[in-house]
Amino acid sequence: MRPSVGASNCSVRGPNLLQVNMNFMRTVTLPGRSALSFRVDIINLPNRTTFANPNLNPPSTDFGRITSATAASPRFIQFVSKFIF
Repeated sequence: MRPSVGASNCSVRGPNLLQVNMNFMRTVTLPGRSALSFRVDIINLPNRTTFANPNLNPPSTDFGRITSATAASPRFIQFVSKFIF
């Protein structure tokens, strides 16, 4: 019997991780030497669920199935303002 070509011991892969973070910033110059800075930070913008790796225990009835999600962070939005003088 010939082994399959390209197969390896680690041929099972889990779902990919995609996390998009975004930052917006705007600085407004005020009279004199002062300025006002605004910033918005968005963590996990698409708010996607991150699934765990598949079950790799061959005797299990859930072999090869993804049965849970990881503890990924939910979408987080932070507003910051700073007065520079």
